[in-house]
This record gives sequence, structure tokens and C-alpha cells, in this order.
Amino acid sequence: MKIYLVRHGETPYNREGRFQGQTDVPLSPEGASQGEELAQRLRDELRDSTDALYSSPLQRAVDTARPIGEKLKLEPRLDPGWQEMAMGEWEGKTPRQIPAAQLKQWRQDPTSLQIPGGESAAELESRVVGSLQRIIARHDDSDQIVVVTHGGPLMVVLAHVLRTSLREASAGLKLNNAEMLVLDVDKNSGLARVLFQDQNGQVRPLTL
Repeated sequence: MKIYLVRHGETPYNREGRFQGQTDVPLSPEGASQGEELAQRLRDELRDSTDALYSSPLQRAVDTARPIGEKLKLEPRLDPGWQEMAMGEWEGKTPRQIPAAQLKQWRQDPTSLQIPGGESAAELESRVVGSLQRIIARHDDSDQIVVVTHGGPLMVVLAHVLRTSLREASAGLKLNNAEMLVLDVDKNSGLARVLFQDQNGQVRPLTL
């Protein structure tokens, strides 16, 4: 089974360096173009052999998933488990607007601080891993699946598959908009290999 986990296209908040969380920010014009390019790349790679398309229900993910669905002839299935981490009081703010000590602590180890009014890292991990496990259980070893999601859930998946901490996963890889992780999953053994694919389609194995 191959699972293509895609980060959504660019938004105005990404361009401005603002924390988004679950604020429903649309794609920027650049993000919409990234979505179209990503859809064509996935179409070229997967042809007509994609079995399912899942998406976070947040607008930036849905708008990235839409052209992918059109190319792959699939209707996106919305799953709230793939939403970005709820970031409470930080949403809509730039790093300069966050108390410096909190920001430093969170950047060094996102599991060590629960953002006021937001979601804990443990809560994020629980729902994302749950959604991933449901996809694996639902599909066959020969299936190919696309999931459109966000940076936080992608780091959770990376940490889970590589059996490392969220802190180490976050420090070890930066995923830009419209980049993806590709999981090669063996349901029988429970093992998964993870690849990284950048905006240009270049692929490399991932170890931390």
C-alpha cells in the first residue's frame, strides 16, 4: 500500500509567517497554482490506479484536494482527523506577537507546551495516528491513497512511522507547501518505509 501524504498549497498566512492552526484560511494565488501542479504530478505518477482521496476539511486542504480529485477522478473524503493542530491564542499571529519564552520552548520541543486555548501534542498525535490506522485497515496492500493535510499532522506521521519523537521529527525535516511524504506500507508486517518528495517531484528516502 502506498499513501501519498500531501501538505496543502500556500496561503496568505504562510506568506506572512502567521500561525494558522484551524483558522480557515484560503489558498493564495500561488497556493492554487501549486495545487494544480501537484495534481498533474500525482496524475502522471499514479495514472488511473488511485483508490481513494482523503482531505482535511479546512479550506486550504479542500482547495488543494479539489484539482487532485479532478485529475484522479475521485471525490475527496473529508476527515477531521487530518486537520492542523488547534493553536488557540496563537492563531493569526506572527512569531513576534508570541511571548518569547513560550515560542522558544515550543520550537525546541512542541510536546513540552500546550498553547493557551489550543490542542496538546498528545491530542494531535492521537487523532492523526487514529486516522492513519483507519486508512490502513480500510484498504488493501495493493491500494494507492492520497491524503491532503497540514504540516503538523505530517510531522506526527513521520514520528510514528520512524518510531521517533515529535520533537526529533520536527527538527529533522521541513516540509514546504505542496510537498509530500510517501508511505510504503506492508500490512502483514506492519512496517512502513517513508520517502520525501519535494515541489519539483524529486524523491529521497527519509531517516532521522
